[in-house]
Amino acid sequence: MADTERPTPEARERIFAAAAHLFAERGYGSVSMREIAESAGVSKPMLYYYFDSKAGLCRALLGNGLNREIEATRIIISRTAPVFEKLRDLVRARFENVWENPDLVRLCVNFLHGPDETGLVQDFHALMQYALRVLVELIAEGQARGELRADIDPTVAAHVLVGAMNVHIGHSIFFGGPALDEHLADTIVNIFVNGVKAPETAA
Repeated sequence: MADTERPTPEARERIFAAAAHLFAERGYGSVSMREIAESAGVSKPMLYYYFDSKAGLCRALLGNGLNREIEATRIIISRTAPVFEKLRDLVRARFENVWENPDLVRLCVNFLHGPDETGLVQDFHALMQYALRVLVELIAEGQARGELRADIDPTVAAHVLVGAMNVHIGHSIFFGGPALDEHLADTIVNIFVNGVKAPETAA
């Protein structure tokens, strides 16, 4: 590391951004630490100061992104609010995170569904399941409070909501649309909670 080069939070964030973009564009196995350092505008010694290997960098990158999302989720579910509002805010927060970090989301998709080149997939599978467990528990809470119908398996319901989110996320980050905004989030949750069946009219 050059005498004029000092570790800073900004340098670490540049490394994360560069690694996420290169891994998402070309795949983990096709990217070298040298290329990441050059893209981030840091020296290789600086890069190795933070991360001892490419796998270590990938682990930190994914962990950083997932832990930020987990913390946002914990804040939402800790609020005193109707279950509908918590579901809406969870979907909004998920869409906002994707919109702000598309490279990281693309990396996560490729990482979890492609070949395990890093040997880290099992480590992160449990973290990825956290969001599903939160939804299952939140739906069960809504059922217990009489806010959601009680004759539906909450695990199946949670998978339905996750599937709806992921379809739109996939279309947005891989095919350029639709916009992951609050209107879309609210529409998805409204359909999830209220369905698409027209209300019955009095005879």
